[in-house]
Amino acid sequence: MYDKITVKWASSDPNGKFFKTLTDKTEIGVKGTKDHPVTGSLTIKYVGTGTITADLDTYNGHKYEGKACQATLFPYTNRCSSISLTSHPANPKAGDTIDLSLTSTTLYGTPLPPDTNIDFSSNTKGTFISQKGHKSQDTITAPIKDLPLKLNTKQEGTITAQINDKSPLNNPICKSDLAVKPLPEETLVCKELTPKIFEYPAVANSPKATDLKPNKIYEVSGYSTYSKQNPNSAVDYSIDEHYGTFLKLNTNNTELDPAILFTILNGISANTLTPDTLETLKQHYKGLDFSPTFSNVPDNQTVILLTYDLSESTNISVLRMRSTGFFNSECDKSFNIAFRPKMCQSLVLDTIHNGAFDPSQDSILTLKGDFADHQGEIEVKVLGIGTLSKLGSSYRSPTIYFTKDEIKDASTLSFVYNKSPAYDPTKDTVEIVAEAVGDPKLPENQCKSALRKFSKEETFTCRSLEITNPKNPWDTKDSDTKQLFEINVETTPKGHEQDLYYHWQVDGKGDFAKDLTEGVLNNKLGNFDEGTKVSVWASKDKNDPKSASLCSDSIKAKTTTAPQFKKLVYPTGYSSQADSIINIGSKDSSTKKYKSLTYALIFDSGTEKSVDIKESSLSNGKIDGNQGGYLDFTDMTIDAVVDGTKTILLDTDSKLSDYEDNYKCKSGKINLCIEGNFNTAVENFKNGKAITFNNIEPNTRIKLEFQAENLSKIDN
Repeated sequence: MYDKITVKWASSDPNGKFFKTLTDKTEIGVKGTKDHPVTGSLTIKYVGTGTITADLDTYNGHKYEGKACQATLFPYTNRCSSISLTSHPANPKAGDTIDLSLTSTTLYGTPLPPDTNIDFSSNTKGTFISQKGHKSQDTITAPIKDLPLKLNTKQEGTITAQINDKSPLNNPICKSDLAVKPLPEETLVCKELTPKIFEYPAVANSPKATDLKPNKIYEVSGYSTYSKQNPNSAVDYSIDEHYGTFLKLNTNNTELDPAILFTILNGISANTLTPDTLETLKQHYKGLDFSPTFSNVPDNQTVILLTYDLSESTNISVLRMRSTGFFNSECDKSFNIAFRPKMCQSLVLDTIHNGAFDPSQDSILTLKGDFADHQGEIEVKVLGIGTLSKLGSSYRSPTIYFTKDEIKDASTLSFVYNKSPAYDPTKDTVEIVAEAVGDPKLPENQCKSALRKFSKEETFTCRSLEITNPKNPWDTKDSDTKQLFEINVETTPKGHEQDLYYHWQVDGKGDFAKDLTEGVLNNKLGNFDEGTKVSVWASKDKNDPKSASLCSDSIKAKTTTAPQFKKLVYPTGYSSQADSIINIGSKDSSTKKYKSLTYALIFDSGTEKSVDIKESSLSNGKIDGNQGGYLDFTDMTIDAVVDGTKTILLDTDSKLSDYEDNYKCKSGKINLCIEGNFNTAVENFKNGKAITFNNIEPNTRIKLEFQAENLSKIDN
């Protein structure tokens, strides 16, 4: 330890002053420079700026000649000491669009200057948007004066703000992070349960059952849609045990064992399917089980439902399908069992060979239909000449009756029309009428049928002829090798359809069983293919030419074809570059070439009759790029080509109401049309929603084109 030390003090500030005492406010400071330093003790007071040097001068009265005892104090420089990043709303979550601001402090205790650049970065897959509209993904630099800065976050992550490293006030510690939290776990919500119920065995195009019937086998399945993916999606099934049960197969194969199916079908045909018969069946087939419930069945897996034979009752809800674990009405469905009253359902009088009724000869006639449950009798009578008799009976009468016992469990009844020797086809009209009688609950004319043969003297005309089967359009995919054709004919006065000849004509490939039928309203066609055209026309004489046709109809075969859709994007005016890499100019380009893109959405309908077309990348009339740029929707046209003829349906460069008058879908409109108000349709399309087209004819091409201009500029 040295008793006495002196130090030479100097400053680079010509105005800086040293004070030898620390508390004497009357002392006058002395300037100290490198050439004229101030000699003082180890402690000295200094007022000023610049660099201060201290050199050891003496110690214990000895002059110091060395260089080691020397110190330098550099001037204190102002720098950033802290920044704090904030957002509105606070505590942002993934998917939020937020405003970013910050507060700052320097070493001097003042905020950073307004022109200080701040570097922002984000790993939220979002896009930064400056106050000037400049967009940038992941990173952006902005001065403090241009805050707040927008960021539309896409996922959880971190936003970081840091003073730019080229700022004179840069300090590595000036950095702030802001967390973007994940969205709260979305609650799983069942949105809709879609049931599928078909009579067994279900085949292609089988109609769905809306109500259950007694004494039936059904294939039942369902699937649910949810607010988010549900890997455990399943359906619970239950039926009132008094009305039916589920057959548990313990396999995804819905094909029943032939022996089991035979027994069940026998029970159904005999109207004896009951819990007792099923219990007996279970004893014969080991492993077979029945239950009124079937729980946690995976989506779209089929279960077999059996409904029992039941006495007449009112309709009641018996089958319940519920998305497993959910109880809201959208995912909890009930189905009635529709009890059929014990009465005649249908009755059809016909000849045994389904031919025309001819009173000039003895004929076997049949009664067919669904009349086994009729609670009375069936009356058959002749209006005109001739008599009736039951098969095997010699008793003849103008009227015969089939008793309740005779019609019980019957699906067909036969009897004989006995001709009259006095029959004159030129003068006599003969009509046979069959009717279910004796049941006061039976609606009028529900079970009544007739055959007529009018005299040739009676005048009539064919009012209409319509092919009712197959349905138009006739899809050959829905047909077997033989196609049954059926026609519906109306005459004035009524009842003369059996007095007409029907000519069955084929244009193209195909052969009818008969080219000409008398009074017969059906025929079978074989060896047909796509493009076969069938015409049916009626005449009073079998030798009449087609020019004498009283009424006619035709239908053409086709095969359903799947629609096709494609999308092309190319610089406007340069469609040849649709398959090339696209480069387009920015809004500051000196040339207009390639500054606009054309999006062409092309739909080839096949046999589809309606379609929704949208561009999902559009939002608020813009398509955002993944590098900060965007395209701006400018205009749109829609046209359709049908049979080689092009029609413009919509053009935003023209008055939309003019197009709307002609091509908006309206009640009764049968031609191609667009749903809804056209202005609304365009605005919806600009926001990524669909435009709906209806009444599309087969093999129509719909082309929707819109232009999008590049109005952004991307930083180099």
